[in-house]
Amino acid sequence: MRVRGTLQIVTICFGLLPGILSAEAPAITALSPAGGQRGETVEVTVQGKLGTPPLSFWSNRPELTATFPEKPDKTFSLTIPASATPGMALLRITNAKGASSLRPFVIGVIPEIPETEQNEQLSTAQKIESLPVTLNGALNKSGDVDTYALSLQKGQTLVAEMTANRLLGSPMDAVMQVVSADGFVITQNDDDRGNDPLIAYEVPESGTYYLRTFGFPATPNSTIRFSGGADWIYRITITTGPFVDHLQPLAVTAGVDTTAQAVGWNLPGTPIKIPALTEIGSTPYLVDQSANDVPLEVVAHPVMIEPKSETLIDHIPVMISGQILATGEIDAFRIEGKKGVAMVLHADARSIGSQLDSVLRLTDLDGKQLTEVDDLARDKYDSEVTYTPKVDGPLIVAIRDRFEHGSERHYYRLSIKPPEAASYSLGVAQDHYELKADDKPLEIPVIVNRDKGFNDAIDVTIEGLPEGVTSAVVVSEPKGDSAKKVTLKLERGEVESFSGPIRIVSTSKGDAPVTTSATPAVNQAAGKSDLIWLTVIKKPADKTVEKPPAE
Repeated sequence: MRVRGTLQIVTICFGLLPGILSAEAPAITALSPAGGQRGETVEVTVQGKLGTPPLSFWSNRPELTATFPEKPDKTFSLTIPASATPGMALLRITNAKGASSLRPFVIGVIPEIPETEQNEQLSTAQKIESLPVTLNGALNKSGDVDTYALSLQKGQTLVAEMTANRLLGSPMDAVMQVVSADGFVITQNDDDRGNDPLIAYEVPESGTYYLRTFGFPATPNSTIRFSGGADWIYRITITTGPFVDHLQPLAVTAGVDTTAQAVGWNLPGTPIKIPALTEIGSTPYLVDQSANDVPLEVVAHPVMIEPKSETLIDHIPVMISGQILATGEIDAFRIEGKKGVAMVLHADARSIGSQLDSVLRLTDLDGKQLTEVDDLARDKYDSEVTYTPKVDGPLIVAIRDRFEHGSERHYYRLSIKPPEAASYSLGVAQDHYELKADDKPLEIPVIVNRDKGFNDAIDVTIEGLPEGVTSAVVVSEPKGDSAKKVTLKLERGEVESFSGPIRIVSTSKGDAPVTTSATPAVNQAAGKSDLIWLTVIKKPADKTVEKPPAE
């Protein structure tokens, strides 16, 4: 007997269909190449996952554009306009499921070529046809060694600089060598700027020379052989022409025309006219004909180049730009001290690429030591001291190298200024978040770092949320659990989807309000960005179908 049942309505969630279920958010750990010459279109391969189409591209350098193939796998095309400013860019790939972390990409000024594999031995070394050039390569497996053949002339100065760990975040501590045609290591370098090597070598005889590189983990482990991996990417700029190590002075006053001297190799030695710059902070500066750009700091206060020891500096804030040129050299300056008025002395050196391991000493005019400081912290080789004079009168500020070394590359920026008021900063763990389709709130923990006993309540909120997504203001109180950590809660209402940048911002509640934004704890090698990517994932559509009646 056949029994007819009632008509049943069944809801099928399209989000569970196989094609949609397999959609993936971009997850990129490295880009190869990690840079390109301006005026060129570069084919970029990602390490990780490019994500499911359709894909979108974002950069803090809006002049860059990306094109994705119809069926993208791991590559996309990146176009760099000829007018692009050289230096670091940050890139991000997004889709409806999420976003990649920001990845660094260097905009260069000289021709670029890729590494050709099977270049481990001198006999199979990749031949470099012309200089200058930037090589884009990777130590992509354990034990990998990359070798490049160069034809050099007597009297030339070869400069080879690697960019890897310090700016690209590659987890490698590389070694670079110049090797003779018969296989002898002529010179080598390990750590120059951080973990990245640099070699400057004066060629004694014309002939073929080899540039060889290999690496070890940047975070030491039990490895005792050469290491490697897919994200061990690097860039090596190679030239026998002009290469700038730094400018002297290392900083300029905003709004003031400045005459500077380029310091490095194969340079003409003529002064450089730097037109007035207005934006405070670090900016890339390109010297004519140089294979590289260098950072130049723009500050709001006066900058002096190593004033004479008898010159009395009677105003702060001020910055002194100098060099410890000779073994055992000590640079000393007179600064007017005022009883009970504190001053902060800070030397930037290793953190800006210098070879100087600075030591700061403060004495009175009779030579009595008032204080001496070395490193800020473990693995932070710059120096800082705060001092409050007990009487009015001149003080002697002295700076030297801890190991009494000296050269043109032992440079420093010594800032002398009043103490900054107590303040705070915010940090978050990620630079991208996803608000899921299941109506569960998205929670973002925010770390509150209170400096010098900052004791005001702080309102923390989010800028840039789309209509339909809400997040209540949370308060970090001076004491208790919220003093160090608060949690923002994002809730979705009537919103279909969203993909875009937001900022976590804050304002303190004291008499002198302080405003700031949160910085993600990733990509610090490439430069900080307070833009956080939010993806609001679209809810799956429902389809109602009739189920045949039961038999």
